Amino acid sequence: MRTVLLTSVSSFFDTPAEIPFMFKQAGCIVDVFCGKNSWLLSNSYYDNCIDAPEDKDSYCNKLIALVQNNIKSYDWVLMMDDETIKLLNEKVDNEELFIKLM
Repeated sequence: MRTVLLTSVSSFFDTPAEIPFMFKQAGCIVDVFCGKNSWLLSNSYYDNCIDAPEDKDSYCNKLIALVQNNIKSYDWVLMMDDETIKLLNEKVDNEELFIKLM
């Protein structure tokens, strides 16, 4: 069974809302890393919610630590909005982590 981590720093929809559903229907374990007001929590198509800080710098640091500490646990890490991609693109300087995230 595949495990996917979906992450979004934004609280609004910036991605098709069906993405969590598609992964659940495909039999994946779906973890979400987001704030308490995130659109990712507006459905029940996830197995685990990992609370993310609201501060963007803290968000990036916690996400990077989560992925580094669990690099083999997630088959896919998907950033669900442009803002998350931009933040991590500016922050990540480790090639292995960059490949896993991007």
